[in-house]
Amino acid sequence: MFIFSFLLFSFLNHAQISSTTDALGGAGIANAHPIDSAYLNPAGLAAFADVYFSGQYFFGKQNLGNTKQWGVTLADASQGNIFKGSLTYRRRKTSLSPQDVKEEDYIATGAVKLTQRWSVGAHIYKKQTDSLVGSVDQYNGDFGAMWQISDKVALGFTQFGLVGTKNTGIAGTGLTNRTSLGVSWSPLFFVQVLADLTYYNENNPRRRLVHALGVALSHTEYIFLRLGARIDDAWGGTYYTGGLYFNGPKFKLGYAYQKEVRRDIGGAHTIDLSFNF
Repeated sequence: MFIFSFLLFSFLNHAQISSTTDALGGAGIANAHPIDSAYLNPAGLAAFADVYFSGQYFFGKQNLGNTKQWGVTLADASQGNIFKGSLTYRRRKTSLSPQDVKEEDYIATGAVKLTQRWSVGAHIYKKQTDSLVGSVDQYNGDFGAMWQISDKVALGFTQFGLVGTKNTGIAGTGLTNRTSLGVSWSPLFFVQVLADLTYYNENNPRRRLVHALGVALSHTEYIFLRLGARIDDAWGGTYYTGGLYFNGPKFKLGYAYQKEVRRDIGGAHTIDLSFNF
């Protein structure tokens, strides 16, 4: 039961996000992105001025389980709107012998630009989890802020789990209260470096961190190569990641691959497609 609970906890708190963030090792707290803002820093949505629709599919093997996940996001960041918002639905199934763990997320995101350099945002969400040991619904919220220091440097902050966690009665299924800090640095017009640190405020007696680092290189204004790594000292695991991204004016397509290097369990893939209007 302990092994199952540990794996389930790990799955719940390392859900895949998009080809952008997955290819960058999970880094993205300081990266303004209309779709990833639903999962990482809600304040990032305030930087955009279009309507976005995105679909995502993830599949592969992590730890001891095969995982499949799909999700859709509709974001209204239309120019002229002071308040930007999005709605996201995500469904995930992880096969852990001898059973399956099923999750559904319903996420509402809102953001506003306070000044030219400061933006803030929040998530409210419901997570539904079903497994052999029970079923539970959880509700919570997150707060995020982003500071665009200059054209080259931005800082981000997200506090996940604002109302804390509760005893669900199912080991390993509680949402975590955690704090993430991120930086984005673009030393050259075709290079972006992202780094995040995440601290789990609960169930982390050794006060360990999750480190995420990513680099994005653009060959042209449309084609991006992304590489990254995530070192999870809190729950264990080192991941190498990479991917390609096509950033068209109205159509975007991305692919990411990630591999846990300490276990010979294969890799995982993320594919997503988005349109802006």
